[in-house]
Amino acid sequence: MELEAALSNFDNVLTAVVGEIQSSLGERERPSASAPAAFPEAEEIASVLSTLGRLTSESDSRAVDYLDSVREAIS
Repeated sequence: MELEAALSNFDNVLTAVVGEIQSSLGERERPSASAPAAFPEAEEIASVLSTLGRLTSESDSRAVDYLDSVREAIS
């Protein structure tokens, strides 16, 4: 129960602090949240996994090189 009381107190204090900060900022325009990053298409991921599986069975080093080349596209 002590933990719950401490968390409740923390929540109250944090809410008050956020309120104070918002008050001090006044009516300034808040920055909009950036759009969430798009996820790669399922077909693209399936293709990458298929190629990665084939390359892994042939050559670990080629598979690592391939994974490095597509890492940005699938992350």
